Amino acid sequence: MKDGRGIEPDIAVSPGVESELEQALRRRAAFFFYANYYAAEHPAIDTTFTVTDAVLDAFQDWLGTQDFDYETAAERDVERLAEKLSAVGYTAADDEMTALREAVRAEKATDFDRHADRLKEKLRSEIVARYFGRTTQVQASLDHDVQVQEALALLTDADAYTDVLE
Repeated sequence: MKDGRGIEPDIAVSPGVESELEQALRRRAAFFFYANYYAAEHPAIDTTFTVTDAVLDAFQDWLGTQDFDYETAAERDVERLAEKLSAVGYTAADDEMTALREAVRAEKATDFDRHADRLKEKLRSEIVARYFGRTTQVQASLDHDVQVQEALALLTDADAYTDVLE
């Protein structure tokens, strides 16, 4: 159809929302650079390589040596609120603002745990590419690709497949 929208999928599948941590790591090319570092430290891996909690912890430690930091939307919002309160002279809220800043920092500190599965998959993809090349990297990523998984589920469900075709 020439409506300018291109091909529309029969079933829309969302890849999920990239966290602020993931965005910051991607902007800094941290997955790429850590994969280089990892490959230099580990002469070989198996094609079934997975990123364990220990590897993720090592990645987080490595980020500390790279002066990695990022600011979340929540942190920016808290600072804007603090500025507005200060501008109008609402100093009675200073203790609460300090507590709010601490609460946001504490939540941010759990981002690695909260997003561990996605971080592990991004690391796995980059690390595998260092040892086996782009083709193996793509093949390895298919195991966790939500669109591929949805397509495979559809193909194994005859009734759902027929519904889509009709």
